[in-house]
Parts: sequence; C-alpha cells; structure tokens
Amino acid sequence: MGVLLSIVVLAADGVSDSGGKDAGESASAWHVGGALFWTLIVVLALVVLVAALVINARRPSRPRTAPAPAPPPPPADGPARPRAPREVHPHAGWDLAVLTFDHLGGAERAFADVRQQDGAASWIEDVAFVEAHRHGRITLRGTFAGRYVDEPDLVAAEGRTALATELRADVPEGSSGLVAFAPPDEVERFVNGLRAQASALARHTVSAEEASMLEAGVASAPAATAPEEA
Repeated sequence: MGVLLSIVVLAADGVSDSGGKDAGESASAWHVGGALFWTLIVVLALVVLVAALVINARRPSRPRTAPAPAPPPPPADGPARPRAPREVHPHAGWDLAVLTFDHLGGAERAFADVRQQDGAASWIEDVAFVEAHRHGRITLRGTFAGRYVDEPDLVAAEGRTALATELRADVPEGSSGLVAFAPPDEVERFVNGLRAQASALARHTVSAEEASMLEAGVASAPAATAPEEA
C-alpha cells in the first residue's frame, strides 16, 4: 500500500507541474481532464487493493500441528508385582457353608451387590460360585480350599465326588449358590453378608476326614493368589 500511495503522489505532482492551463485552454476543459485523471487513479487503486485481498485469501493456510499427547504418568509404586499364591491347608474345625439363590444368575447378582457395598470384605476372595444345570450338571468357579477351581461339570470330574455330593444336595436344579470353606469366624462373616438375599443356607463343621477329602478333591487345581494389599 505504501508503494501505491507513492505512485498516486507522483502522479499528482506530474499533473500539477504540467497540467496548468495554457493561454488558449479553457478552464472547463482543464477541470474535466483533471477529474477524469483522478477518477482513473482511484479506480486503479481499488483494483490493486481488491486483487491483493483475493490473492491473500487464496493462499493455503499452514496446517495446525496437533500437540503431541502427554506421556502416561509412571506408576506410583513402580511396575506391578505378581500376586503370590496362597498357602491354605483346611483342617478339622473349619466350616463348610453353602448359600442357595433362586435362578442360575442369582448368586452372581447377590455377590455383585455386596461387593459394590463392601469390596474389602475379608471373605470376598474366598468363595466359589455354583450353578446347578439340567441333567444334574454342576459347575464350580472360584476359590475353594485355597485353590482356584473352574470346573464345568463337577459331577463328572474325577476325585471330586465328596464336593459334588454336598453341592448337589444343597443347590437344586435351576438354582445357583455361593460356597465358602474356611475357619468359622470367616464363614460367619460370609453368611452375614449374603444371608438376606439367599433362599437357603446349609452349614456344618467338617471333621478331619472330610477336610482331607475336600482338599484332595481340588488338589489338582492351581493355588489361589493372595489378595492385593491396600
């Protein structure tokens, strides 16, 4: 724009130097010529300005580079540590408790409700889910006698007759259950936490022989892991 103004000023000076009236030139003709000259100058300036605006508008804008994502914060306590297996050995004086629930999904719903209210309960990691399906098939999944059991057909499993007999008697077909095998005080907390939602409870103290049979029935299952430390 500065160059454009300079051109206009120089043109004006040229007119003032050479555009004076000659002796025989009429005043009206000089004024008409001057007005036409300035009109052309203004039009030219407008054309140049519009052209400059159009050129600037068509220039491709530089793409904005998205900021790099922040790296994830390092874990507060370093890398996660593997959970150690639990050393549990059932013995005489332990209690075996089975809570029965209506429908195959009843036990899981009841457990989820209690866990949401008190996820730090001491017994929460020491229970197993039972489902009694048609044709006498019983599934067992969870912690029992210090082992993690995942058995799709407990009745057909070799060496688990004692446990299958107990669960078949306590959980009718089409129902589900939660079973705990632990010292009496732990079983008491388990029962108190879920008894209100259960339809039935079977509980007794095991003898040394029964404890040995129940432990042997799940001996081939992997050892359960210890709960995470708070």
